[in-house]
Amino acid sequence: MLEMLNERPVDLVELSGGSYEAPARQGDTRDGRTLAREAYFLEFARDMVTCARMPLMVTGGISRREVAQRVIADGVAMVGMA
Repeated sequence: MLEMLNERPVDLVELSGGSYEAPARQGDTRDGRTLAREAYFLEFARDMVTCARMPLMVTGGISRREVAQRVIADGVAMVGMA
């Protein structure tokens, strides 16, 4: 899918998911990997950054500056925090 977006005039792709009612918001996840880190979609973003021609933004589970800096250091252009 990302390869198709590479051919379009896309300014940014944000990686996020779920909602306020999603189990991940309450600390209950479908797999244990998201509990081990704060940036829920960082692992996915690392894979996407290698083929994306547009900047990527990661949102989800990032609430500390140190985590945001780690996300940026891994090649993601922007971090969403709330």
